[in-house]
Amino acid sequence: MTRSQPSAVFVDRDGVLNEYLPNAYVTSPTVLRVLQGVSGAIKALNQKNIPVFIISNQQGVGKGIMNEVDLKRVDDHLKSALMKESGASITESYYCCALSSENSPLRKPAPGMLMLASQNHNVDLGRSVLIGDSPTDIAAGIAAGVRSTVLVLTGATRPDSAEHCLPKPTCVCNSMLDAVDMILRGEI
Repeated sequence: MTRSQPSAVFVDRDGVLNEYLPNAYVTSPTVLRVLQGVSGAIKALNQKNIPVFIISNQQGVGKGIMNEVDLKRVDDHLKSALMKESGASITESYYCCALSSENSPLRKPAPGMLMLASQNHNVDLGRSVLIGDSPTDIAAGIAAGVRSTVLVLTGATRPDSAEHCLPKPTCVCNSMLDAVDMILRGEI
């Protein structure tokens, strides 16, 4: 069965768009490394008029490791790098800076950031796709009611543990580029 074009694609940042830093934070533009194929994948979604939203927990701000100005600099640099490489653009970025202990309704695995993006941009979550690299991403997508969740193996989840990911994603892909190819072919 071929699925219709999604209403939107929600993506986690670290480990999906840029290099994942285990036990560390992307605190400045100088440490941000965009993953290969990401810019082209986003551009392909842009060309189909599919909005792309970053949905990312960034508790480094809550921990005082960085501040909101640092986070904005990193976000601006990421968007600039995507635009420069292929003309790709992100519709909007949503970040939750709360500590995990705060139980914020915006912090994944809660669906708050997806719900907020949906309200702000009139997105049909039931026709949308979430791409993430961890179980918390998948859980947020499921809680928000997206039609498909995709776990990519470029970040926190290693290939040997992907089959044990709970909750189960709709599918597992090697990269964002592979996921977007499947989305645009109507496979997820």
